[in-house]
Amino acid sequence: MNILVINAAGDKILFSLITSLESYTTAHINSRENFDKITILIRNFLQEHNSNLDRISQIFVNQGPGKISSIRNSIAIAKGIAFAKNIDLYGFLNEHLKGEGVDHLLKIDKKNFTNINLIKPLY
Repeated sequence: MNILVINAAGDKILFSLITSLESYTTAHINSRENFDKITILIRNFLQEHNSNLDRISQIFVNQGPGKISSIRNSIAIAKGIAFAKNIDLYGFLNEHLKGEGVDHLLKIDKKNFTNINLIKPLY
């Protein structure tokens, strides 16, 4: 099970890949230029760690609070990937990280935690 985490609520765009053995994170400046090429950044990040979208089973995306345009863009990108690849998409809030790494998201029981919700895009 590989999990992709997209967090663009702050000053940086963070991507994390959590595998059964390890986790990897990269950061990019939260700028318009980087959002223009965010899908390329995601693809390059996954390739650097010998993965791709076909190996991702879940996506977590930060829903805030934070920079509204960055959050809106990252959710739209995550929804597009989830829809195209039939991947479960979960939203989380900054408070769920509690100052810990993204690995902490895996410890939260998503079924009983009201603010971690499955986002199902309907088209």
